[in-house]
Amino acid sequence: MKDHIFSRAASGNERLYKVFWVLWMPFLLLTMIARKFAVGAPSDGVDRSSVWPEYVGLIAFGIAAAWLLIAMWRCAPNVRLRIWFWLSRVYVVIQFLGLLQAALMLARVS
Repeated sequence: MKDHIFSRAASGNERLYKVFWVLWMPFLLLTMIARKFAVGAPSDGVDRSSVWPEYVGLIAFGIAAAWLLIAMWRCAPNVRLRIWFWLSRVYVVIQFLGLLQAALMLARVS
């Protein structure tokens, strides 16, 4: 039985381009589509108890994004040109900083 792309990505045994183009990019695309069609972000005047499903969705997004970024980090050595290793590592660090900033903003709003 062959391993699937998720287990290979998690273990760092998948090619970097596959993790980026087959897992990360569709994730970003689906996230943008979901945000476009979302009802709206909670405002200061909205009762916080009424938007808990949105917070569950944001936490799920954060976990999925963190998992994919860790998979990209672990698969970074699986490239032919070393420049892609370094570019992917810089990209992952920048994305993690953005994810951390979003999590801190969400925690501050709550």
